[in-house]
Amino acid sequence: MNKFSFIKKLHLHLFLESSLPSHSLHNLYSLEELIITECPKLQSCPIKYLPSELRRLTIENCMELTSVVGLQSLNSLEVLVLRNCPVQKFSQNKHLPSSLHSLTVTDCKSLRSLPLLHCHNSQLGKEKPQQSKLQNVHVSGCWKLIVLAGMQNLKLLKSLELKRCPFLEIRPDECLPCRPTHVEIIDCPKLREWCEGHQFECTLVCLL
Repeated sequence: MNKFSFIKKLHLHLFLESSLPSHSLHNLYSLEELIITECPKLQSCPIKYLPSELRRLTIENCMELTSVVGLQSLNSLEVLVLRNCPVQKFSQNKHLPSSLHSLTVTDCKSLRSLPLLHCHNSQLGKEKPQQSKLQNVHVSGCWKLIVLAGMQNLKLLKSLELKRCPFLEIRPDECLPCRPTHVEIIDCPKLREWCEGHQFECTLVCLL
C-alpha cells in the first residue's frame, strides 16, 4: 500500500495535462473529496478511475472540459458541484448517482440536458425510477439548458434554485412530490406554467 493511499481530500489546481492521472487517483483508496480547479487544458475527467468511496466532487473553471461521464459508478457520491465549465453532457447512461444529496451546476453555458433521475431495469425489462436522495438542487447560468428530467422523483427535496436558464422547460406531468422549504425560480421564463401549478413564484429580473 502506497503512502498516499490514506489521503481523504485532494485539490488539483492548475494541473496542465489534458486528462486526469487516472491510475494515480485509482490508488487513493481513502479519498472522500476531490476538488479540481482552473485546469486550463483538462478535456476529460475519467470518472470510472476515481475511488468508489468518493463523497464530494467539485470541478470549477476548467475551460476545455466538455464531458463528465461515468458519474453513475460513484456509488457513494453525495455532493456534486460543477461551475463555469463548457460541459455539454453529464453522463453516458443518462443518469446521476442515486446517492447524491446535493447538486450544484452554475455557469455551464453549453449544457443542454441534466438528468436527475436514476433508473434501473426491473425483472420485466422496463425501467423504473429508483428513489432519489437529492435534497438540494441549485442550477443557474446554464443558458442552453432545455431539459431537467426526473423532478417527479425528488421526494426528499428541501431546496430548489433555478436561475438564469432562459430555455429550460419542465414537463407539466413532472410534478414535485413534496414542497421544498426553499424555492427560488429567477429568469426562467419557460417555467411559468410549471411554477403556477406548484404555486411557486417565478421572477423575471434580467436575462442580460
